[in-house]
Amino acid sequence: MILLDTNALLWALGDPDRLGPNTRSTLTGSSEVYYSSISITELRIKQLLERLTLPEAVVESIEDAGFLALPYSPDDADALALFPQLVRHDPFDRMLLAQATVRGCRLYTSDATLLGLALPHVYDCRR
Repeated sequence: MILLDTNALLWALGDPDRLGPNTRSTLTGSSEVYYSSISITELRIKQLLERLTLPEAVVESIEDAGFLALPYSPDDADALALFPQLVRHDPFDRMLLAQATVRGCRLYTSDATLLGLALPHVYDCRR
């Protein structure tokens, strides 16, 4: 199972060349590529702050591209406690990491802080 962080999701949808060749190959070859409801929340907040323009039917657009929804659960939220070193880091990134950890997903991200943790299930989406 693959979970895309918000940037990786946006790149996969609108600018796939920003993803690295290994990531593009992995996504093409996988039938289980997920996006999180957390990413939808982050995208809509950025849209409301006028930092991003999104289609009205953003969820439909994502699912039309073949990505599967992964709802955020209470167990996902509880797993935030596994990463106390991230307490001051972006909350969306922290939630996505917790969700990927609980669900056994490989998390594809470009976030330097998450990549710096050197966790075996966190991958650099630029590679």
